[in-house]
Amino acid sequence: MAYWLDKAYTHLDNGLLSEADIEEIEVLAQAYYDALDAVEEAGDPMEEIN
Repeated sequence: MAYWLDKAYTHLDNGLLSEADIEEIEVLAQAYYDALDAVEEAGDPMEEIN
């Protein structure tokens, strides 16, 4: 994800993306990281069964 964020900021610097585009990308990136955290917190359901 960090790679794509860097790429987006480069495109912003080059005038290929707007500030609004960057804001949307940041929201999506945060949602991605939140989902990863939720999966990690949930753990492995098979461990609970065994």
